[in-house]
Amino acid sequence: MTIKELKEKYSEIDINSIPIDSKLRRKIFTPIFSNLTGFKIVYYDKFMCVASVQEIEITPVSFSATVIPYLKIEQAGTINKYYPTAPYKFGANWIYLRLDKNCLSAFGNNWKIWTDPDIVQLVEEYIRNGEFEKALEITLFEK
Repeated sequence: MTIKELKEKYSEIDINSIPIDSKLRRKIFTPIFSNLTGFKIVYYDKFMCVASVQEIEITPVSFSATVIPYLKIEQAGTINKYYPTAPYKFGANWIYLRLDKNCLSAFGNNWKIWTDPDIVQLVEEYIRNGEFEKALEITLFEK
């Protein structure tokens, strides 16, 4: 399932309000996470990169995922001392997970992820061409 399909299927309250029934939120977002293992995402926290999803654990209360950083997105004015050199784990309780424009985020956490293959592929192209600002415009700085 894509972010666009989520927006068509569910109301703004269902996908964005905090807090909400964790069973509903799990039902909404599990289809995205259940198909990500082996695929790539754009990941943002203290650093930003394209990452390969190694594994995902889904429970009734939360999800967690392990990713392997693949391509770093350079950001002017930031120090990349937090960029991991090993697999990286993140997650959240379903009750705090929400859709934020075209990415998923969790209230109280700093991370954001973009899962749609079209966005990930375009970000990869921008990175390979050294066009980091364009990669940021379609993700972190999306209007």
